[in-house]
Amino acid sequence: GDIGCYTLSVLPPLETLDSCICMGASIGNAIGMEKVQGSKNGVVAVIGDSTFLHSGITGLLDAVYNRSNVTVIILDNRVTAMTGGQQHPATGYTLMGEKTRQVNFIELAKAVGVESVREVDPYDYDGLLRVLKEEIARPGPSVVITNRACVLMPKRIMDRPYVVISDECNGCSACFRIGCPAIMPSKELTKHNQPKAVIDPVLCTGCSLCAQVCQPEAIVLAPEPAGVK
Repeated sequence: GDIGCYTLSVLPPLETLDSCICMGASIGNAIGMEKVQGSKNGVVAVIGDSTFLHSGITGLLDAVYNRSNVTVIILDNRVTAMTGGQQHPATGYTLMGEKTRQVNFIELAKAVGVESVREVDPYDYDGLLRVLKEEIARPGPSVVITNRACVLMPKRIMDRPYVVISDECNGCSACFRIGCPAIMPSKELTKHNQPKAVIDPVLCTGCSLCAQVCQPEAIVLAPEPAGVK
């Protein structure tokens, strides 16, 4: 892992990062781990878009040069999110809000020699997992670019939030494990004394991840308000 909002995923419930040293170190750290322990289980470096532009490009160049079997995930959320939402060279705007040349991550990665570069929608749960498994198994360095804007930006993905059909919820807690702040335990319990889920409609951005991981299909889009067509 690198320095950014995603560093928080070292904590429960996600627990997906195993190390964090300093800005830009994620790729170099992955290279070292792969050289020492091999890539049987895959070595993945996660770095944000602005962090990658600050200090990750040289690490990617080293991964190519050293023929490292690492997968680099560039989290392109179109903003410098952790420090307040500033522009950066890949947003297409200067800090003063003026239009400027926009860095293309795909072209940049290919320019330093990465042969396998793929862009994915991180809200496509099954599609993202499939791409990651393919790239981790692929020899040599590869880059996966996620392409969704920061969820803290004031814009919903869908006009309607998702809701939990309480009678269908079995309390499996799968939706809790995606770490969404809009999902929380309700006061209603299942027959096994497990809390059912409830979604705060104000916090829900409509990303649909919770609905994708819900096995009993208890999470659905909220119905349209009466009179709305």
